[in-house]
Amino acid sequence: MTTLEGPLRLSGGGNWTARGGVRATIAALHPSVQRQTDWYVGRLTARWLGHPEMASFLHDGAVLARLVGHQYRYLEQLFTGDYDAAHVESMLQVGATHHRIRLPPQWYLASIAHVVGDHLDIVWESAADDADAVEKTIALFASVLFDAALVLDAYEMCAEREILRDAVSTGSARSENGVTGSGPATAPPRPVRRPLAKLAGVADEAASRRRFIGLDDRHLGALAGIAPLIERSAPSILAGFYDLVSESPSLVDLVPPGVVPHLMDAVGAYWLELATGAFDDPYAASRKRVGLLHERLGLAPQFHLAGLARQVAGLLRALVRPGADVRLETDAVLRAVVFDLTFVIDAYMEARADALLQVGRYAAPVVAGLASGIAIVDARDRVTYANEQLLALVRIAPGVLHRLPVVDALPLEGIDALIDRARAAPETRATAVHAAWGRRFRVTAVALQRSLSGREGLVAVVLDDISDLLAAGADHQHEERRLDHVIDAVDALVWELDRTSLVVLAVSRAARDLLGVRDVDLLGRRSLVDHIHPADVAAFVNACRSIADGERRVLVHRVRAADGGIATVRSSLVGTREPGGAATVSGVTVDLSGLSGLSTPASVDEG
Repeated sequence: MTTLEGPLRLSGGGNWTARGGVRATIAALHPSVQRQTDWYVGRLTARWLGHPEMASFLHDGAVLARLVGHQYRYLEQLFTGDYDAAHVESMLQVGATHHRIRLPPQWYLASIAHVVGDHLDIVWESAADDADAVEKTIALFASVLFDAALVLDAYEMCAEREILRDAVSTGSARSENGVTGSGPATAPPRPVRRPLAKLAGVADEAASRRRFIGLDDRHLGALAGIAPLIERSAPSILAGFYDLVSESPSLVDLVPPGVVPHLMDAVGAYWLELATGAFDDPYAASRKRVGLLHERLGLAPQFHLAGLARQVAGLLRALVRPGADVRLETDAVLRAVVFDLTFVIDAYMEARADALLQVGRYAAPVVAGLASGIAIVDARDRVTYANEQLLALVRIAPGVLHRLPVVDALPLEGIDALIDRARAAPETRATAVHAAWGRRFRVTAVALQRSLSGREGLVAVVLDDISDLLAAGADHQHEERRLDHVIDAVDALVWELDRTSLVVLAVSRAARDLLGVRDVDLLGRRSLVDHIHPADVAAFVNACRSIADGERRVLVHRVRAADGGIATVRSSLVGTREPGGAATVSGVTVDLSGLSGLSTPASVDEG
């Protein structure tokens, strides 16, 4: 599990016990919350069942009953429980359960809007004034985001295990059919290559999530009204936030001081867009771009949630001023933030699942060839049994190996501690990766049940040689880098747009050379059109929107770089369609500046 110590510190968690600090703030609300629990759970359940996509996961009455029961238990935990090991385990179990029933994490996150928003009346009724109500809301929102980080952590771990299990299953089936023996008879399947920065489609998703979250016109009006306030407040809020980031050992390498001014501008623009956004599909695509960028940087979702909690706290405090409807504005900000969060996490999950699937496909034949070495260790940590695979690894005669201390038989650093962990928690597996004999092994220790062995303290130690699996992953990354280098070497910009909205769905890194902007800064917006010369925009837009599936066109036009420079380019277009049915147009744009004999700008050759 990803450690949450860093994210918790970044979010401003402080004292999270029920006896003081954040937990005490919301624990005081429990009596009032308890009186309306039936109303809240009933209202949330009706929302689930009234939403087609959510309802599809709840057609089984038993599943729905368990989910309703969980809501009652969660409210009790949220407002009265300590953030101890039991609470962490409970949240991890929620993530595992959601993955098992295939409930996408974005719908769990969307429900956060109601966990907080439906209790704002209680918060305001209990508060001395708006400032006090905002502090209680901040504590509640931070608590819910902390829980969400744990749920997402478990969801992702389950997804990783499933992909590896499928790889093992596929590889084993091939082995049984004679396709794979000691090594694959055929070359492993080539991984799916993703050399472009790309967003999955969001067609019709924005309206659906907006309805479920309850983000209505009243909220949008409130957001528009506080846009100037957000613009004024963001610099000081973000300055304090990045001061904290600079003190976080986990983030200092990802956010060096030299890039902070640029980040402050970009994040400030993000919050202003939230206040003025239409919350439609293009807006949602821009939010997915944030998740894609964070995933590329290696920033874990838990840190995104922690940073979100910290920044939202600053924005909510800025709302407190005379004569304002602070409760409505608070509700609007929180529902809008949750809307954004569902799409940000979408991009995280899609990017990670894509990477795992590629490695899984590449490694399946390798996994099939894994040979497990197995040893049984007694209560005194001596080897009492070893299979042939283990004997071949350690190269110790069976007579010598019998009763040999495990630390002498298996020269793996920390093997004794791993065995102790397995004995201390007999219902779980203790796992680590170690190097020995010039190879890399996954080492798993499992305490054997007393009823099976008749003796106490026996532990099975399993060694899986994963050297080739790790090499396959490295080879996969090398293959992706090779194609990236080929695309980068070609002096051309590769891109894909939605034919209707003209939102950028995919773009290559050549954007920096031609337009002076990063690829991820173009994603999720009509940004490519914005770089077309004003005199050529109409022809470019018409060519993109009118092109038919499979049709090819060539358009000569001009583009404007971020520094104001003008270049004449040739764009080769083809009408394409995503697997889900969304109409797209893919293109390659080549810089023709400085060449002679060019066609007239904005001319179209339909061939």
